[in-house]
Amino acid sequence: MAQADTILEATLSDPDQPKESGTGQGNTINTVLSAPTVAPGANQELGTIRVTGKPGIAVPLQTGQKIKLTLPTGTAYMQPANSSNFLQYVDCPEMVDGQKNQLATQNGQPGIKLLASTPRSLTIEISHIDSSAPVMSLDFIFNHQNFSTVRVAPFVEKVEEYTANPDDNIYRLEFFQIVAGMIERLSPVTPDLIEAEAEMFKDAGLLDYADFADIKTLIEAGYLRGNEANQLRPHDYISRIEAASLLGRVFPAQGSRPMFRDPIPAWAEHDINAAFASGIVSGYTDGSFRPNQLLSKGEALSLLQHSLETYSGKPGL
Repeated sequence: MAQADTILEATLSDPDQPKESGTGQGNTINTVLSAPTVAPGANQELGTIRVTGKPGIAVPLQTGQKIKLTLPTGTAYMQPANSSNFLQYVDCPEMVDGQKNQLATQNGQPGIKLLASTPRSLTIEISHIDSSAPVMSLDFIFNHQNFSTVRVAPFVEKVEEYTANPDDNIYRLEFFQIVAGMIERLSPVTPDLIEAEAEMFKDAGLLDYADFADIKTLIEAGYLRGNEANQLRPHDYISRIEAASLLGRVFPAQGSRPMFRDPIPAWAEHDINAAFASGIVSGYTDGSFRPNQLLSKGEALSLLQHSLETYSGKPGL
């Protein structure tokens, strides 16, 4: 799976022994059957990952063994699987290269069952095996429309950089550009529109035409606001409260309100409540939120991934 120069690598592991898991280790071989080029934003039909037994091993997996597939940061299933549709996500083909599959459905019962699913992971358990069959094969698939298709967010291209430098801070403009890319709809950008948007901010001269084009979606929708001096401050670092409140406006929800030890500014309270109810934001282990602390790249990845997963299964994006 690839987007531009970014390689999307799904992880297969044994959730009971995560430290001992890895691609191609143990009794199985993991093979990507296809690796199409994808674009961020829309639902994508990605490649199929096939798990097969190594030559010479009669029964590679045993009943009760678990396998967890985890999608990379920056992606999410269109909707999490459930017990009635999980075979749209993982398949045990009846025949493999003309040979019967040990995990093929027998007497109406598939050889696997679903244990857990999240917007970014799928955990299954081997439920029964036909040891008389000569081969074992299991396919994780990503091309069943409305089910196992995957959303690829634009920030997938930032994951490697942000992961390598998790304590670095992020500029406001860069964060705005990433969020705009997650929700942008194709529409023409005219000079008149950009000029009108630029007039909204006193420091508009700090941005060029291309910068405004990148974030126009947020401005048009009323998500992006200047400070009390009507400044956008694009080249300042963004704080936790600024990032979280923006996401609360973009991905709103209603529910329980956070109980942070430190006060949330009145201007951001409604949006932070929405972001908390959506599952996008949470506090530190000591119960604080630290609203004025600058957002780190590691924290930005967490917020963006939670936002993507919050929107999983919903139309648009």
